[in-house]
Amino acid sequence: MSHTHKAGVLFLLLLLIATTASAQKVIKGTVTDAETGEKLISTNLLIEGSYRGTITNDNGAYSITIPDSLLPATVLVRYIGYQSERRKITAESASQQNFALQPSVTEMEEVIV
Repeated sequence: MSHTHKAGVLFLLLLLIATTASAQKVIKGTVTDAETGEKLISTNLLIEGSYRGTITNDNGAYSITIPDSLLPATVLVRYIGYQSERRKITAESASQQNFALQPSVTEMEEVIV
């Protein structure tokens, strides 16, 4: 293999790595209670229409990678006892995406025992 050929192969390899690295959108942030500001741990975040998702850590923080092939994507944020929230993410969306979920009030019928 000539020196020029090796350089060409190396250039193509680096180009492929750079293209692969840029072919995704990483968003991160926190999920909190909209009323108290308390961080919500183990909140479920899902990219709708895919099997990709994550959960928040002990600080209510998350990070999720969205492949360009799924953009624009809708991120669904769910936590028991709170209203779910959906947010559309595009290639131009900010990398920092914080969610403040509203508590869900469920009224039940009176039960007589």
